[in-house]
Amino acid sequence: GLDADGWKRILCSKQFSSKSKQLADNIAAMARKLCTKHVIPEHLEAYTACRLIPLDKKPGVRPVGIGEVLRRIIGKAISRVLQSDMVGATAPIQVCAGLSGGVEAAVHGLRKIFNDEETEAVLLVDADNAFNRLNRTAALHNIQFICPEIATYLINTYRNPARLFISNSDKELLSEEGVTQGDNCAMGKYSCSLMPLVQTVAQSTSDASKVKQVWYADDAAGGGKLEEVLRWWEKLNETGPLFGYYPKPAKTWLIVKPHCKEKAEKMFPDLQISEVGHRYLGSFIGTEEGTKSFVERKVDEWNNDIEDLADIAKREPQAAYSAFNYGLSKRWNYVCRTTPGISQHLRRLEYKIQESFIPAILDRSFGTDQTSRKLFALPVKEGGLGIYDLSLMSDLEYEYSCKVTLDLTEAIYNQHQDFFDDQEKLVEIKTEIRKSREEFFKERKEEVTNDLNETQKLQLDLTSEKGASSWLSSLPLKSFGFCLNKQEFNDALALRYNFGIKDAARKCACGSDNSINHSLICKRGGYVSLRHNSLRDVIAKLLETAGCKDVTTEPLLIPVNGRELPAGANKADG
Repeated sequence: GLDADGWKRILCSKQFSSKSKQLADNIAAMARKLCTKHVIPEHLEAYTACRLIPLDKKPGVRPVGIGEVLRRIIGKAISRVLQSDMVGATAPIQVCAGLSGGVEAAVHGLRKIFNDEETEAVLLVDADNAFNRLNRTAALHNIQFICPEIATYLINTYRNPARLFISNSDKELLSEEGVTQGDNCAMGKYSCSLMPLVQTVAQSTSDASKVKQVWYADDAAGGGKLEEVLRWWEKLNETGPLFGYYPKPAKTWLIVKPHCKEKAEKMFPDLQISEVGHRYLGSFIGTEEGTKSFVERKVDEWNNDIEDLADIAKREPQAAYSAFNYGLSKRWNYVCRTTPGISQHLRRLEYKIQESFIPAILDRSFGTDQTSRKLFALPVKEGGLGIYDLSLMSDLEYEYSCKVTLDLTEAIYNQHQDFFDDQEKLVEIKTEIRKSREEFFKERKEEVTNDLNETQKLQLDLTSEKGASSWLSSLPLKSFGFCLNKQEFNDALALRYNFGIKDAARKCACGSDNSINHSLICKRGGYVSLRHNSLRDVIAKLLETAGCKDVTTEPLLIPVNGRELPAGANKADG
């Protein structure tokens, strides 16, 4: 079918005149019908069909259904419109239905539960193939009462098995249970489907020593007294299979306080038990010793990734830089936001970035020059590279995360039955955090500026101007001409920070000493003409793209040496 770019062009381009609006209106009408009326399942067979691809879970395989773009457009729109209804039906105990910062709040909430003096243990439950084993019949029935606003749409798209086509094969599978991973509404459906189970296991313990639980999709966790946690675990094993939720003891961990370990081993003989802690939703719940060990292991992984990126940067520095800023750095940024007191443990990672990655993308070494490191740690729009110093940012990011998720974290800890997702208050908090972050970097920039000479200060002012860094923060998309080769990217960074251009001639064609400034202004050196020709070619290409006819660039003049021309003819070359 048509890809996302094709749909975007048809729906948004003025080229199709009123046809674009008519198509958008028809899609909206289809979405309304799917949300309000039961449609004959056979009529939606093409709409729900997916291309099946396997993702490596290391270990295991996660099947993901890649549906038609039309289904994703409609599903995304419906999810956004009904997000508040799904959140109202599931929050604050189930946090995967679209809550802002839900996963971070789950980590903060469970850590607060574990640190409570009354808590003896927390249980981290992992279910077996949860998304694919969900009881679809029970789920569609329960959703009609849990969140009726989205029930009709989910019934229309899930009551008949979807056809899953396997790439490079003429075979197909039928999706008869669970949810389609890749469907926009999958998380909303899953969270609403398990709410009766969440409520049932919550009632298995007494109010006086109630187990405090939090769920992120199929990742359940509960903390309290050991006796109550045991009853909660037994009820989950008893009731879970009715909903298609099968707890897996081999991958379930019990984190206990040190004085309760012996007692816990007798009560939970089939579970993994730790008094140090265990990984939870990408962060860590447990003691300081366990947290340090967890972060050290993560740093080892990240250091290996940085080495790989540094090797790539020797050939494709722009691709490596984009992968670092838009991919790899997000991994440790999340750990920083959800794990307290780890700044000291990240020094090895900072050293690896400074000694391996930055020299690789610059194609030069700056040694132990801390002024340069501070400069590169500034945001791109402030003249830096956006490669932040983690030893300074980790504690700050954790503070910001706690602040923005405070209300949800407290609701989880106090086990509230309802939660109002106050978006206006959230916007105010995020605005306050943004201003605080800007003030932090403003102070850092002033520190850097004080260590620079006058030429470097002027260079920093120029790179901080609006739009001066857009080329650096853009993704290297070849189709849009944003992809730079190694020499172009290295030279652009050299110009940005007033480094010397590598492999440039020491003397200009005019006889003067060569420098960046001289190269850009000398008319005999060739760079002025190259710059003119580059701009000329871009304009010509844009005119051709716009549909202009007979677009040509200025041809080179043939030398006239030795030829007799009429009096007054221009005999100069060029």
